[in-house]
Amino acid sequence: MQLQDTTTFILTSRLRVPRLPIQHIPRLRLLALLEQSAQRALTLVSAPAGSGKTTLLAEWSNATTLPVAWLSLETTENDPMRFLSYLLAALARLDQHIGGTVRMEQYPQNYEQALTALLNDIDSLLHVDVALILDDYHLITSDAIHAALHFLLDHLPPRLHLIIGTRVDPPLPLARLRAYNQLSEIRAQELRFVADEVEAFTHAMGFSLPQEVTNLLEQRTEGWIAGIQLLTLALRGHNDPLPFLHAFRGDHHFFLDYVREEILSQQSPDMLRFLLHTSILERLTGPLCDAVTGQADGHARLAALVQANLFVWTLDESGTWYRYHPLFAESLRAHLLNQEPELLPTLYQRAASWYEQRGWIEEACDYALLGGDQIHAVRLLKQLLPGSITEGKFHSLNKWLAQLSPEVIASSPELCVASTWTTCCYTSSPEETIAFMQEQIEEHGEDDATDWADLQRELELSQAWLALARNDIARTISLAQETLRSLPSPARPLDTMVAVRLKVTLSTAYYASGDLPAAERLLLDATRETGRFRSLNLFAAGKLAELYEMQGQLRKTGRLFRDMFQVLGQQNNQSPLLHGLLQTRRAALLYEWNRLEEAETMAQQAMEAGQSLRLPIPLFAMLNLWVLGRIALARSEDERVSTLLEQAQRALTSWPDPEQMPMIQGAIPAYGIPARLALLAGRLDLTTCTWEETREIHFDDPLKPPLSSWNYFDYVTLARLLLARGRSHAPSLIQAQTLLDRLREVCADYNGWLLEIQILSALVLQAQGKIRQALNTLGSHLELAETEGYARLLADEGQPMRHLLTQIAPYTAASSAYLQKLLDALRAPVEMPPTLQREEQADRTTTLTARELEVLHLLADGASNQQIAHQLVISLHTVKLHVKHIFNRLGVTNRTGAVARGRELGLI
Repeated sequence: MQLQDTTTFILTSRLRVPRLPIQHIPRLRLLALLEQSAQRALTLVSAPAGSGKTTLLAEWSNATTLPVAWLSLETTENDPMRFLSYLLAALARLDQHIGGTVRMEQYPQNYEQALTALLNDIDSLLHVDVALILDDYHLITSDAIHAALHFLLDHLPPRLHLIIGTRVDPPLPLARLRAYNQLSEIRAQELRFVADEVEAFTHAMGFSLPQEVTNLLEQRTEGWIAGIQLLTLALRGHNDPLPFLHAFRGDHHFFLDYVREEILSQQSPDMLRFLLHTSILERLTGPLCDAVTGQADGHARLAALVQANLFVWTLDESGTWYRYHPLFAESLRAHLLNQEPELLPTLYQRAASWYEQRGWIEEACDYALLGGDQIHAVRLLKQLLPGSITEGKFHSLNKWLAQLSPEVIASSPELCVASTWTTCCYTSSPEETIAFMQEQIEEHGEDDATDWADLQRELELSQAWLALARNDIARTISLAQETLRSLPSPARPLDTMVAVRLKVTLSTAYYASGDLPAAERLLLDATRETGRFRSLNLFAAGKLAELYEMQGQLRKTGRLFRDMFQVLGQQNNQSPLLHGLLQTRRAALLYEWNRLEEAETMAQQAMEAGQSLRLPIPLFAMLNLWVLGRIALARSEDERVSTLLEQAQRALTSWPDPEQMPMIQGAIPAYGIPARLALLAGRLDLTTCTWEETREIHFDDPLKPPLSSWNYFDYVTLARLLLARGRSHAPSLIQAQTLLDRLREVCADYNGWLLEIQILSALVLQAQGKIRQALNTLGSHLELAETEGYARLLADEGQPMRHLLTQIAPYTAASSAYLQKLLDALRAPVEMPPTLQREEQADRTTTLTARELEVLHLLADGASNQQIAHQLVISLHTVKLHVKHIFNRLGVTNRTGAVARGRELGLI
């Protein structure tokens, strides 16, 4: 058959570069990678279905300067003569003379001769480098064609570069080509969409999604393009995409249809059975797969799946452990549930037995519960309880216990104790917990007093906590001391953990009674109770750090963190929750010392830890946003500040009321964080107003010592809000000073809090024009601030603090070097408050440029932004920037305020 005859039945579209899809987005990083890769003999673009292989190759074909021959393959090309004929036709598009002398009928059996003639033509006719793209090569199953392509690669002319797009690695000498640097590979890892590509892609699909949503899309799909498209389509009709994305599973009909049509339909019955039966496994290895499937070829099957790019990722260098793509696994399980629902419990039980035989009890317990075998699960869980409690694995405990029936838990003293721990951590009703324990002790305790003694101590401890929450200090101390005396000797690990909790409870009671030395002594004992920092030791250390911070003892806090983290090293598996919380506290300390890079690194690590734990309350999110938000403010990163503010506000919607969470009172002063960040950013907006209305606190509330950390944080936030308002509304300054005076009375023993109160008092006096009083108030406390290394507490106050620090030297014993350090740390001003002092007024006139003064005069004349732009011959955007700067520098929020302030300062 001559080439001219062959082309009469070739579909021309098969030889053309496909059109790019409507939702296509440029992928410049991959185009550059492919351009570089195409210099080698073979480039393999190999990835699962829906990874964007064809689109990338088409985009590159349109962008490259190389001439490109394209052939889209189909299953019909498994006829060798047909394949070679199409190959000739594709190459002829580069030069019509290529293959002109090749007659396929002359080589009915010997394709090497035909290829030799073709290669000779290419070698003699091509004078520039060209690329031949074979797309969808996974559809080729003919050994003869594979052999022909192998021959082609072995004798490839230097100017011809072969590019193969495939879902399955072809049976070609890839290892040899790698060794000789003749192979380039672009695989699923490179093809995955990154965050900005996810955002661009969803926008091209007609969706405008918040950054948090696109980040979650990337996370759930792991950058799989088809998954992103299907999941985005599934968002239609959902006003709030975040809850939908969090709850989304691979059993959505979009995914089920795609997986069935594009993947499962192409598998052999044996491989399909293997995929479905092993889909229940979180991780896969050959022996485990054998145990679950009842076959003996698990390792070979997994290797074949990897070679076939079938959504299986290798987890280690040795190729021992694997995992499925999460959405793919969920789709497989949905198909399994539909086809063989009765087999699911058996598969889970097989997995549980395999893990138990190897001593991996946690995994065995997981699979026993998934299989509904509660008897087996309880036996395993009892083995796990001591270590889980002492190591602080409350999240795992809560997950396991939630899958057991109440009757099963009530029948076991060990499970009842574990249940009280998770109840304390994850629910907000200590009364219900106490009632549950009392009921179990009354039912079982008389006959088996020894077995239920641990639950009795838990009951007494919970009663002590409840008394503390109700401010019954005497009862708290009495209960805690009595329970401590009842602990057996020698102590078991569980007894030691009870002792730590009792000491933390007692320390809190002593703090409430004003006995700070006793509180510190008990917390120090609690941190050393077991000789190393385990879960509750970390909790006690956190409480101790909090006590030091209240007292302004930052150096002690730093040494405590240093010692803890030296012992912990890089390991946080003892208690990831508390380890993460301490990382957050340490990040806040580093921030206060103006070590911003270190603070940001530690806060990010803690944030990631919190996300991995999937806590029921946004603990890490809120506290780390507080640190990260201040870092962004210190660096004047306005856009990042806005993003973090939005995240903090969203996190607040799922935050519990601290009044109902006595276990976390004092540890989480977080309710005012969005408002506090907004105030630091100079934004008197809806965030601050909403917070004020929600918290229902007032400047003239009666305050009694001791204040909890969250209560103090709230009242200081209110004082800051009143100060910000007072810069344009003088009566608010009086309210701010009244509140600060009340706070000073109840916080007299806490130098750390007192320092902040004095700083705010000085700023209030400054805003009232009482500069000398402000300097005296601030100066008397700067020596302590220097001794402990305070920096950001002062520097974050911006320009008002700069005005005071430049005049403070005669009023303080702090060194000039420290004062200069503070001035160097001051961030760019967010707002410029007014003052009644003439010297301050004189400084004010220099804060507006000549152009801004022109704009201010036109604002006073009532001109609109558009009219100002026309009159001054500047753009509307420039006018808006000038107006924004005027508002910031005059400390106002609208035109009326700007005009009034300008007249007050003599600028108009």
